[in-house]
Amino acid sequence: MRGSFDVRSDAFFFYPAYYHQNPRILKPDNRCWFGDEPDTVGDDVTIGLYAELADTIWIGDMPALYGLKSHFIWTTDYIRDWFYWKSEKSLTLQLLRPFKLDHPGTLTVLPDYAGCLSRIEPEKTIKVSECNPVLNDIDRAREGDAILDVVSSVTS
Repeated sequence: MRGSFDVRSDAFFFYPAYYHQNPRILKPDNRCWFGDEPDTVGDDVTIGLYAELADTIWIGDMPALYGLKSHFIWTTDYIRDWFYWKSEKSLTLQLLRPFKLDHPGTLTVLPDYAGCLSRIEPEKTIKVSECNPVLNDIDRAREGDAILDVVSSVTS
């Protein structure tokens, strides 16, 4: 557990959960990264993105959150609503290193995947060794530094 967010693993696959990847709450440019929500237990779902957790930052106020809006995959309305829903706690911002799998894998939907779940631990049947970073090291460092600069300038 990191903050109020349960981090079960520092490496995981993005699972197509409806809530966090609903097209209505994603910025248009980010909708292409996520597939459709699986309908029922027993259906197959394609897993095409993998990520490693690089850092965790707690955001406790709206100015810091709005300062980061260009870095979020979600709409500003969704971020604002999420912040006020959890306003008694800080939000957990996770800096991820995402990878696109060269050969997306298929999983059968299990009851364990139901609910507010957008990430699952690596499955042995999906090869994470065959993937490419979404951002190269230079761009990833630049994005990470920009995020840390915004957070430190607002909170200090």
